[in-house]
Amino acid sequence: MTSSHDDKQERRLAIPTTTTTTTSSFFYSSSSIENRLRRGGGEPTNLLLIPVGTASRTTRTTTPIIDNNRIPWFYLCHRSFHTSRSTSTGSSHRMTSSSIREFDPLRYPFSVALLKSSSKKKGRSTITTDPRREHDDDDDNPSLPSLSPEEEHLKECLHDYQEEPNDLNVLDALQQAYSTLEFWEEALAVEVSKCDRIRWMWSEEDRRRRHRHHHPSDDDDNDHDESENSYEYQHSYADSIHVQGKLWLRQGNFEQSRPLYEEALSYFRKKEFQNPVQEGHVLISLAGWHFFQYEASIPSDRSTTSTTSSSSTSYAVSSQSLQKAMEYLIESEGKLDSNPTLLVKCLDNQGLIYRLWGDYEMALDKYQQALQVVIDQKTKHALQLHIADMYQALREPHEALILYQNVLHDLQEEDEEGQSTMMMSDSTRTTMTTSSDSLAMQGVLWHNIASIHVQMGEWEIAEEGFLEAIKMKEESAGREDHPELVKTWNALGALYYGFMFDEKKLQALECFKKVLWMTRAHSVYDDPRYDPDVLAAIQTISDIEEQIELEKRQGTSTTTTTRR
Repeated sequence: MTSSHDDKQERRLAIPTTTTTTTSSFFYSSSSIENRLRRGGGEPTNLLLIPVGTASRTTRTTTPIIDNNRIPWFYLCHRSFHTSRSTSTGSSHRMTSSSIREFDPLRYPFSVALLKSSSKKKGRSTITTDPRREHDDDDDNPSLPSLSPEEEHLKECLHDYQEEPNDLNVLDALQQAYSTLEFWEEALAVEVSKCDRIRWMWSEEDRRRRHRHHHPSDDDDNDHDESENSYEYQHSYADSIHVQGKLWLRQGNFEQSRPLYEEALSYFRKKEFQNPVQEGHVLISLAGWHFFQYEASIPSDRSTTSTTSSSSTSYAVSSQSLQKAMEYLIESEGKLDSNPTLLVKCLDNQGLIYRLWGDYEMALDKYQQALQVVIDQKTKHALQLHIADMYQALREPHEALILYQNVLHDLQEEDEEGQSTMMMSDSTRTTMTTSSDSLAMQGVLWHNIASIHVQMGEWEIAEEGFLEAIKMKEESAGREDHPELVKTWNALGALYYGFMFDEKKLQALECFKKVLWMTRAHSVYDDPRYDPDVLAAIQTISDIEEQIELEKRQGTSTTTTTRR
């Protein structure tokens, strides 16, 4: 690439310098990069436009290396959804056993198919949801799909429920099994049934206590036991409506979730029932409620009909929502000293909001505080990645690079240890599933490491990193057109186009053709022609083709002159 071309035209193309990782999603747990890659879902890629016309480091973007559309959503601490809710609780309402809304798994095609499925074959495919399909003699039919570990667990919970439909522990396990698979409607139906049963048991306990009050006896121990039981029922009821609130919110139903959160909070704040940790837990959920309000208020800009006034209103609403979320998080922080897991979530979410506000130093401080408290290794890795992102935003790429490399090294070591202990048994499949998740995260790490090497002018090393990231992401996703791959193909193409054009012009063209293909396929715009990512890819392809054609003409002209 000649300097004369750089003087004529400064190329502008999309190159995300880092991929913001999403493993530590605390208000919203299933937006992780692993789950998006594994299930084929995920948010649309938001590509940043920056000039990369010369090899000089001065051409690097002045935009902070943060992509807020890739920042993790708030974690709800429990997976969630909902049905309907009674307005009367406790002794104020005489609840009978007939009032309990029983959960019926036969209403749901997936549950029916799961109960009929085989558990002997192992694999990663998902079973059919057709309830009419029988799975008799499936050992003789290798084409039948097998169950994932999560589906196996749900099947066990369904069998337990059929045997013990009134057991609260069985109901709780079933709700969590459905939630793990993100079957929110089923999870909610189970939780509502469990909540009704708790209210009925609580009502019966109150009835017995009133009877004993009018017919006193000398058995004080029974009175004490009944009082303890009543306390436990209230606690279980408050916890259940809290979970229901989360499940409503998972469905985007703000109106139903907020009253449930507030009712749960009122129980945990009662004098005779005070529970600071649970109170702090609900406060985190209320912060998440406001965070989702913030998400919902942001204009999508996916149509051409947005107005300036509506954008101003949305901005005001989103600012208020984030401020309110922060207030709830600050209030909850002082109540969670005895629960490191929730305290980490609280601090991490404060870091997230500071990050959205552009206060990267405060965000870094909160992430570092959470890192001092964290217990489990996976969350530790996630926090280290957030800290590395903040170092990038604060223009400290060397510090970020060290953290990215350390986490990558840890993941590779964990994979080696896991593979060395693999056995030809049921545990083999679980290990392979974990390895797939690890590959997804390693793909993100390779992308970020390569992006830093681009900033340092180490282009060959960066090229190797981007290619490794593509390999990891494709292997983890099991497909070549996953939306997460757009960022890495785009970054690799920008590297070729901006810094290695003389020897890599054709490779650059191929990269951006892939970007265009995937961006069109996954565009969230009503009309992809208005998608800025699509337009950026088309413009870049046009620029590359024009430059290739220009070089061909110049080469032909030079050859003709020489012959003369």
